[in-house]
Parts: sequence; C-alpha cells; structure tokens
Amino acid sequence: MLLPRMPSLWTDFCLGALFHTYTFLYNNLTKLHPADDTEFAVMITENQSKSCRESILALGARVIDVPIIPSPRGFQHKYDYTYTKYQMWAMEGIYEKILYLDGDLLYFTKSPLPIFKEIDVFHDEMENRLREERGDESGDSMAPYTSTKRYFYGGSQDWQMSCINGGLLLLEPNLKDYQGLIDLMPSTLGFGDQKTLDEYFKANTDRAGIHLSRVYNTQWVHHRTQQELVSAVGFHHKFFDDRIGDKPEGIKTFERFSRGFLDLRKIQLENFEAGRGGNLPIVPAVPNSFDGMVAVRKSRAKFDRLAILTIGGVNTTSEKSRKKFASHYSQAVDIGSTSFDTLAEKIGYVSNILLPKYEWVFVVNGRLILHRTHLPIHVALSRWIDNDTELIVFKDCPAELSGSFIVGRAARETLSKLYDDHRDKSMSDSDFWKLLIEQGDGKSHKNALSPRRALFFRRFGLFNVL
Repeated sequence: MLLPRMPSLWTDFCLGALFHTYTFLYNNLTKLHPADDTEFAVMITENQSKSCRESILALGARVIDVPIIPSPRGFQHKYDYTYTKYQMWAMEGIYEKILYLDGDLLYFTKSPLPIFKEIDVFHDEMENRLREERGDESGDSMAPYTSTKRYFYGGSQDWQMSCINGGLLLLEPNLKDYQGLIDLMPSTLGFGDQKTLDEYFKANTDRAGIHLSRVYNTQWVHHRTQQELVSAVGFHHKFFDDRIGDKPEGIKTFERFSRGFLDLRKIQLENFEAGRGGNLPIVPAVPNSFDGMVAVRKSRAKFDRLAILTIGGVNTTSEKSRKKFASHYSQAVDIGSTSFDTLAEKIGYVSNILLPKYEWVFVVNGRLILHRTHLPIHVALSRWIDNDTELIVFKDCPAELSGSFIVGRAARETLSKLYDDHRDKSMSDSDFWKLLIEQGDGKSHKNALSPRRALFFRRFGLFNVL
C-alpha cells in the first residue's frame, strides 16, 4: 500500500513497492507464474506522486486506486494514514485471499506464496471440528460449515510484542469485517491501524487472529541470530536507514538487497532505452555496503540518468573501460563512440540530442581509461550540484583543450545557444572551447570550470590517460 506523497521525489514506500514489483514479476527465484493463480497488485492512494504510480505500471504491476480512510483524530502522524489498509477487506468478490506486505518487508531468494495454504488448512480444520461437534462423520455435506463460515485473518507474531505484526497480514476479504473495523476505529486510537486490528481480532474470541510462522516476517534483522537469518523467508527491516549488523548472514542479506535493487535499476534502464515507460525516474544505484548506500541516499542526483560516450577516435582498451564503467552499479548508459569534425558539432549533439533525454552526459577522451570506484558517480554529481556546477572539465590531456567533460541538463540552453551562434563560423576547437569556458565563468554558470574540481576527480581514482 502506498501512502500520500511526502516531500521527496520517491518515498521509501514507493521504493518498497517497486522492489516488490521486481520480486514478484522479475526475480526468477520469487516471481509469480500463471500456475500460481496469484496476482501482484499495489494499492495506492490518490495523493501519491504520479511518477511513482507510472513507474509501477511501467513494470507491469496492477495498481488499485483506493480512497484514504482518514484517522478519527485527523492526520497528525504518518501512522494516521495506515487505516487505509482496511480497504483490503472491502475487496470481497474481487479477491478470495489477500497477502498484505509492508513496503519494508522484502523477499530475496524465497517466496512467501506457500503461506496461502494456511487458509485452506484453517478451513479444513474448522469444517472437521464442526462436523465432529454435530456428529456428521460422513464428510458428504458442506452445509453445516458453510452456513457458519468464519473468515480467515492471521499474521506472524511481532518479535517484540505478543500481538500480530501488521507488516504481514493474510486474510479473506469480506464486507462484514470491513465494516466492523471502520466502526471500531474511533474507540481504538493508538498505533495506527495496529491497535484496531488487535482489538477487533482479539485473542480468545471467535474472530481471534491466527499466528503464522515468523520466518515470513523476520523483524529487526540486526538483532536476529545466525540461525534465524538462515531460516528467514522475508526480512522486515528498514534497509535504507538501519544497519544490518556484522553477522555473516546479515551481510549476505544486505548484499541480496543491493543486488535486487541493481537488477531492478538495470530493468528500468533497459525499458527506458527501448522507449518503454516514458521519461520516468530510475531507482538509485545501491552499492553493496551500508555506508556506500547512505552516501547514495543523500545524493541529490540519485534518481538522475547519466549517459557516457566517446567522441572521436577510441582504442580497444579505452572502449572496454568505458563499458565496464557504465555497467558498474548500472550507473550509466553507454552510448558508444561517435565522430564529429568540430568541437561545436560535439556540443550540438550533446545539448540537442542527449541532454533532453539524460540529466547528465559524460564525454570521455578516446585515450581515457576509466576505473570503477567504490561509490557510484552519482555521489560526485551531487557534490557538484550542491555547488551550482553544471560543467565539469577534466585536464586529462596536455593540450589546452580538455579531453573529457561532464555536463548537466541545466547547462543545455547555454550550450545550445553557443552552438547555434557559432556552428556556421570557421572557428578552431581551441577558440570554441575558450568561448565555452567564458560562458561557464558567467553568473548563470558559476563554478562551471574549476581546476580544483578536476584534480579532485583524479584523486577520486576515476581515470588514467594512455
């Protein structure tokens, strides 16, 4: 379920929904198959960001739009939005069974699908018990049970409290329970939807919730034992905020999280290049270390797309390094190599063809050897954004004309104008470059060229020159 939009491009709720989409539609270890007779869907409220909604649809998931169920006390806390979860019970006639998952309950190598069998086991036991009570041992008639059917509700016990944790709920939708929850809300205000659920499906009543195995909802991963982590099916952990701990299986769990996000990013980039899904943001490149992920998370460029290309002659070693650089963390789209007669034509191609599609374009010298680094380039891009930098020039060749540069979309208008004003004039590349730098030194493009930044990037360990 996706809650209303918060002041960022995509919230963790949206990233979680996108990861679930990858899990159940793309991951070969956990994806749904036609024989499963199960559909993956995201329940979304009307105020969620349009780009998030469209990104989920572009990956092939069903989106179910539902109205917000307001808290009786208004919206004073993020948990006041979680009552909207009750809309699942109103889907009687649409779905027979529903497995609800919080956005931060993730599955990497094991599917939660077997949990649906618990509903069938429950009804078989209830039917047999009722027949025994009525002395009907023939097993021929279903009437005694169906006339007094009890709808299933269950989940795994919280790892810190005795109640069912609301991060995973298995239920049979029905309007009776839906209305019962709505009616009970005003008298059970507390920890969002959790308190109302605990009271309505109270233990030792005829609606008591069924406790399911906690392996499907393994909470507080950094507090779990090695064996608990090995046995876990689902990991309920705020991977973006909380450290995973130093247990070997915990480290493996984070690496699975990172690989999953990078697989998702690769799929989105492939769809983008193929023209599927439109000009939508791409999930961040998540390194396989928590500290690296924190650096990416703080980056203002984490959702930006970067294209990398070589303009002019290129040798085999340089081309291989460029491709490896692009594929590292899927941090860039490799455009390849192309050739133009003049620097003005290069700038025209970058500003008029590439910058409308990509937020950043990295033009590399044909003799440059790029090195993969611990952090995606988006971390460095964020630092330049913070300093209003739109053009980064690297002194990677001895000539006055720089061999490599990165340019941001914010400089597109200036570059296009420079190209339009001088493309028909007989001007050397060196003179055109001087004009470009003069533009960069103006008020609209301050800090565009800085030797200090070029030197910083060399210390960053990015490249060598042949």
